[in-house]
Amino acid sequence: MFAVGSLSLAGGGGLRQEWDGTRVYIGRMMARTDVGRGRLQGSVIIERAVSSLVERDAADFITTLGWSRRIGKRTSLGVESIGQDLEGLWNRAEAEGGAKLLVGPSFQARSPAGDWAASLTAGPVVHPQSSGHHFGIFASASWVPSLRR
Repeated sequence: MFAVGSLSLAGGGGLRQEWDGTRVYIGRMMARTDVGRGRLQGSVIIERAVSSLVERDAADFITTLGWSRRIGKRTSLGVESIGQDLEGLWNRAEAEGGAKLLVGPSFQARSPAGDWAASLTAGPVVHPQSSGHHFGIFASASWVPSLRR
């Protein structure tokens, strides 16, 4: 949407079809800036399920916030937090089990051509509605085919 110096803001949206046939509308805002010889990034995702066979919330909020620093040409290390169903912090009637928060170290890598990237974050998962704490791993990968031929 815009960029000023090292600060950039982007947004987008789409539609996801889940395995059970549920369609989910998705909206996302992302921001990043350089901080402390590294990069600070965050996002807010809002999901709205339609045509679901099971009870779902009116909307789900997912947030990420992380800081990373390059340790090589194509790798970086950092710390990241991922929050899911955060509306469960203020709405006890949250349909999918309440808020969950994962916080831990993260590792990112990308290919030499920059056409794929992968990220791994691991750490404790805090679930305030239950007294349990678990260990979680969040992994993501993306691939963008090269337009160069």
